[in-house]
Amino acid sequence: MRFSRLAFLACLTTALFAQEVSGSYAGTITIEEDGSSRAEKGLIIIKESAGTLTISAGPTPSEQYTARNIQRDGASLKFEVTAGVENPHLLKFDVSVRDTTLSGTVTSHREGKTRTLALEFKKQ
Repeated sequence: MRFSRLAFLACLTTALFAQEVSGSYAGTITIEEDGSSRAEKGLIIIKESAGTLTISAGPTPSEQYTARNIQRDGASLKFEVTAGVENPHLLKFDVSVRDTTLSGTVTSHREGKTRTLALEFKKQ
């Protein structure tokens, strides 16, 4: 009986802390340059099947780049995307999913420059 209670508590704790993150998230990345800021639209698609995450990111549904080095810790996700065809560049995402909001930072490595940008996306 004691083992059953412990097993039940372990399952309940896991269920409470494991948030469903699958879905399409659309929003903006805020780019600060030369004292001004602008917003670039983006889309992140997350699929979870049998405990395995598949993520893609890009500006539109038709221009998506596959993520690699995906790490999940509860509601936090870290992953990398190499975006662009003619001028590829590395993007490192460090985000959290809370309810229907995916927010955090993306660090861009492009042409010898590194920039960390804020992002906030909403589940569609």
